Amino acid sequence: MDPTPIARLPRIVGGTVTLRAFRPEDVDAVIDAATDARITSVTTVPTTPDLDLAVEWIERQHERPRVGQGYSFAIEAGEECVGQIGLWLRDAEHGRATIGYWIRPGRRGHGYAYLALRALSEWAWTIPGLHRLQLHIDPSNPASRRTAERAGFQGEGLLRSWQTIGGRRRDMLVYSLVRPVIAPGRVPEDIDPCVEIWIEALRARDGHVDGAAVAERTRAVFRRPLVRFAVAEEPLIGFVVTASKDAAERTAVLERLAVRPSVAGQGIGRALLSDAVDSARAARFETMELAVRRGNAAVRLYEAAGFRPVSAPVPHPLGGEPMITFRRQL
Repeated sequence: MDPTPIARLPRIVGGTVTLRAFRPEDVDAVIDAATDARITSVTTVPTTPDLDLAVEWIERQHERPRVGQGYSFAIEAGEECVGQIGLWLRDAEHGRATIGYWIRPGRRGHGYAYLALRALSEWAWTIPGLHRLQLHIDPSNPASRRTAERAGFQGEGLLRSWQTIGGRRRDMLVYSLVRPVIAPGRVPEDIDPCVEIWIEALRARDGHVDGAAVAERTRAVFRRPLVRFAVAEEPLIGFVVTASKDAAERTAVLERLAVRPSVAGQGIGRALLSDAVDSARAARFETMELAVRRGNAAVRLYEAAGFRPVSAPVPHPLGGEPMITFRRQL
């Protein structure tokens, strides 16, 4: 993998935080971070809370993507910069990237690091050739370890004498997250597990659901002419089903996309959606549609993939919830 330099960072929204390029007015966050040795000892943040040094540090962040070093984002919450998170591509030729983050003093304890890590991890899988994300965490930092685990990273072990911190060689824990494996679904073997995932996802979103009715409607989807049935494995943790709406109009319909709630936020849904779009395009469909409940958090995922609303809300045939049709060109 050879990362392509980019001139401008994207804006990535993750819950109540937004990842964006640093701005001149963010110097106060950098100056604040410079007062915390736990940040300055393991990052390039200046060790002195000085305005000129903070300005220079921000300017360096703008250069990183342009030269292919990686992507340095300000973490914004409540209309202020509360920290920084970076995706570093030093080992990109091997399909690996490293993530590092910090939250300024006085802004911790609000879940900002978790939301930023989750959002950046999902976005990272849009980079071709990237297969592994990793974190290096000080064993004496239990909060950062909890953040990694909550975001789906798995601890792999202790790297002894990994780096110098404060003039001393220190051990570091390594955590990783790997790209979801998307494979063709098997009929009929994978249908029942996928039905269970769909019901589990609806219950996590809505509370009580009529499991029997939902199961029957979901099984009926698999009896339609399918364009693509793919699963995220192993074990099976998500799936996507695309069917043909109208062969003459060359329109494919995204019938189902679900991920087990326990692994949400790891980029699995984004990977499944990308697979569905690519498969429909390869099958020479011209457009893809989907119906989503108004207010569903998944709308951000679909909009990021190029889907746009094309209908007024209509009641769902079972629950009556307002549903909106989204469409994108292929």
